[in-house]
Amino acid sequence: MEDIYADTIVGINFNNGVVKMVLANQDLENILSQDDKTNNDIKMKSTKVINMSLPGFLYSVSVIENLLKDQKMIDTIEAYKKAGILKSDDKKVK
Repeated sequence: MEDIYADTIVGINFNNGVVKMVLANQDLENILSQDDKTNNDIKMKSTKVINMSLPGFLYSVSVIENLLKDQKMIDTIEAYKKAGILKSDDKKVK
């Protein structure tokens, strides 16, 4: 099994029963090679695409919903907010 790491999803599309999610990471090559170090914008670079059937995607959504209700996850999110890693005014998905 291959482990895949991503900083975020930069795109999601649904067509013909298939959900396509475009994963991205910080573009470190551009950050390290920039001459102008005053620009602190984080640029993302698409790295992988996940194609998933609609039933598989819907199941994964229910798994994520349950994970967000887990006390360990709730505590971790709160700790990230207190540390300033996550914004405390982020809107939750209902």
